[in-house]
Amino acid sequence: TISPNGSQVTYVVEQSNIESNRVTNSLYIYDQVSNKSSSVLTIEKIVRIIWNKNVCYLQCKNDLQYQLIKIKNADNEILISTDQQLGSFVVSEDDRLIYYSLLNKTSADVVKKSKEEGYVYRWNDDNS
Repeated sequence: TISPNGSQVTYVVEQSNIESNRVTNSLYIYDQVSNKSSSVLTIEKIVRIIWNKNVCYLQCKNDLQYQLIKIKNADNEILISTDQQLGSFVVSEDDRLIYYSLLNKTSADVVKKSKEEGYVYRWNDDNS
């Protein structure tokens, strides 16, 4: 993704480790002024990258934790870390607020019962 002022570009390189049977993602930032790329972060999975002004925000998964990470001037700051899966997020224009949603996984038993009873989702019963 390209920063709003066009001076930086982020890209992800995926690396496989056959011995551990794991894949990791490394985030790189290419700076058009210096014409150099630098590795900023290596993590289990980068889900989403957004820019707000010249600050980069990542939605990631790392060691059973779902995280929102702020990257500014190559410094990483974990803003949110939770064991619940993050749905989506937005950052306020002034970078002071982050709005995000958490996803709840419906158990296999509830899905099975729902299919048997012929409905997909009951708002009051399934969201408590």
